[in-house]
Amino acid sequence: MEGQILKVSLIQPNTSNRYPQHCLGLGKIAGMLEFHCHEVQIVDADALNLSVEQVVQIIKSFQPDYVGISVRTPSLGISVKTAEKIKEAMPTVPLIIGGPHVTAFSKETLERFSCFDIGVLHEGEYTMLDVVNGCPYSKILGLVYRESNEILTTEKRPLIKNLDDLPFTAYHLMPLDHYKPYPPNLKLPFIGYISSRGCPGVCLFCYHGLFGYEYRCNSAEYVVREIENCIQKFGIKSVIFYDDTFSLNRQRVVDICNLLLERKLKIQFRCETRVNLVDEELLRLMKKAGLVHVSFGVESGNQEIINEWKKGITIDQVRRAFRLSDKVGIETILAYMIIGAPSETEKSIKESINLMKELNPDLVQWSVACPLPSTELARWYESEFGKIENVSSLMYSNIYSSKDWKPVYRSKNFTSEELMFWVRKAYREFYLRPEYFFRRFKKTKNLRMLKMNVAGLKDLLGVSAS
Repeated sequence: MEGQILKVSLIQPNTSNRYPQHCLGLGKIAGMLEFHCHEVQIVDADALNLSVEQVVQIIKSFQPDYVGISVRTPSLGISVKTAEKIKEAMPTVPLIIGGPHVTAFSKETLERFSCFDIGVLHEGEYTMLDVVNGCPYSKILGLVYRESNEILTTEKRPLIKNLDDLPFTAYHLMPLDHYKPYPPNLKLPFIGYISSRGCPGVCLFCYHGLFGYEYRCNSAEYVVREIENCIQKFGIKSVIFYDDTFSLNRQRVVDICNLLLERKLKIQFRCETRVNLVDEELLRLMKKAGLVHVSFGVESGNQEIINEWKKGITIDQVRRAFRLSDKVGIETILAYMIIGAPSETEKSIKESINLMKELNPDLVQWSVACPLPSTELARWYESEFGKIENVSSLMYSNIYSSKDWKPVYRSKNFTSEELMFWVRKAYREFYLRPEYFFRRFKKTKNLRMLKMNVAGLKDLLGVSAS
């Protein structure tokens, strides 16, 4: 089928997310397929809140030659249900699964779920293109597939060295007006953006299966050119960078900021990074270029627990990063905190709560640890408590989790119920303080921020009542 124009449907399942985000992996694959003249449809059931039946009808009307579905471990159940209904309606169309789950459980996924014909492992752009172009499966790197009664896996595809070789993300195929940024709110419309892949960090809880440990990034010129393109085409006003560590390459961030300023691209942006990879000069430049929100992975207020997580940071570095971010006037500063390290104690949890009270950032997200597949944390958990049978129940439990849902995870000293108790207690103790209300009142400068604060208060009242 080389040279033949084919039709491909790509599906983001409906996970009932209160804050649906851009399906960036599917968007990159769609961009690659369109660049090679194939016709592509993205069905973002999450953003559009579509039922499985609605998804099937949309795809049937498109009459694709291939259907691809992106699957994360927590969304496995709805993904399989969607795939099974599509297979019933279109039994001859090859159904392809991609994403972190099949990468972690390649053969097992196809053995358990007969609805999937092919699995695309790790980075999917070139692998998916080879499949659609009709290359023999056995010759395609990074693939798991069925042949007769066997499930076969090919050699791993090398990581993409130069991300600038990839076409732009196919945002035009997404329902851009249906995406909602997590609090704090940004000017709309916005786009999510991943400008780098791979993380050299060795944190116990991080999954590296999809992008690996080797850091690779788009050039500053590529990033700013794509942002400029989105401003011109879609009128975007904000960008959320989902890079694991945005400032890992400091000079690249400097170049991105300078290009945004030189081209007078007036956007807001937010990013996540490490406390040991920022300084006052860099933060001032980022703020000048549009940074309004920065998030730091702190995880704990106890140095021994931070070391156990293998974060490679110190509490002094945490204090310095938060102080500098506040000093230069970043609108919102967020800390990610995890409760439930293997050696977590009541004392270490209280130290975490006390550190956050001391730093008094704008937002803190408290979560129960999650033993994602193929992580060091999952290996520790299974050595202590046995195999996790229901992997689809894995997710980070935080303020946005259902009150009726409890995490799979437990630690040496706490049950899952006890860990959820401490997460809710941490939320109450941090947010329901006069000092916190005073800080938020001082920073509330417009209606957008007022609405954000009201929405956050509603969430907190829900936590307090549970």
